[in-house]
Amino acid sequence: MGKIINFEEALRRKSFDRALSQMIDTSSRAYDVANSYYQLMQKSPSIAIDKLDEFMEKVRDINPERCFVEAVAGGPNHDWTAPMLDIVGIMYPTLDRELRTKSLIKCMSFLDGLRYDYSQNHVELINEPWLVADIVISRDLYWCGYQDYIALLNKHKDWDGLRKDSTRIKSDFWLTYALVKPEYSSLDIRYNYYKTYPELVDRTLDGIAGILATRSELFLEKKGTPILESYEKYLSKIDTILHDRILSKIEENKWIKLSL
Repeated sequence: MGKIINFEEALRRKSFDRALSQMIDTSSRAYDVANSYYQLMQKSPSIAIDKLDEFMEKVRDINPERCFVEAVAGGPNHDWTAPMLDIVGIMYPTLDRELRTKSLIKCMSFLDGLRYDYSQNHVELINEPWLVADIVISRDLYWCGYQDYIALLNKHKDWDGLRKDSTRIKSDFWLTYALVKPEYSSLDIRYNYYKTYPELVDRTLDGIAGILATRSELFLEKKGTPILESYEKYLSKIDTILHDRILSKIEENKWIKLSL
């Protein structure tokens, strides 16, 4: 396991608390399971990753009529199960590549067992950029989009307004993904967001780099589109101040793409 990095701990804990508060509103037992898993993840990530399936089953089994309810609904209650993936995300960037790969395989195994739109419902609730990016890089079908954050940024043109409306934010990654595009966000918001959450922005750029690189390779293979042409088209929508950092991050190749 890699060195534990204390980056924006308050933000990560706030994101987790946000997910847990939603759980306890509907099920104190689901809250207890998630909190127990969080404690285990903090103590021993490798053991927690091995036990993700077990804890997922505990959450899903809370409803005594699970089989009937999930059959009717089309899948599990993502308000209970998505926070379990978010807990993996909290530690994900601190893990070495081998353990991150194992974590990703575990998450993908769960998501692949659901109907694709239910998988999307889970992905839209994950905060950690590295984990979200690796999921959608490995399985593009799970791309959930960020329309809610476009609407939020259209509503607020100043930093204070956005900050005060933070209860509408379900995923730090998807907000940041929309925010780095000037067509959706104001200069005031971008400047203050970059300054307030530098590590979150940096890890989102890692995710963007992976998404850009892997999609450009796919466009080259499927359509014959030159790599640099794909880069240029994609980056034209991103804040110009971030272009060099994204291109540099492509060279770093931090993302993981599973062969599924």
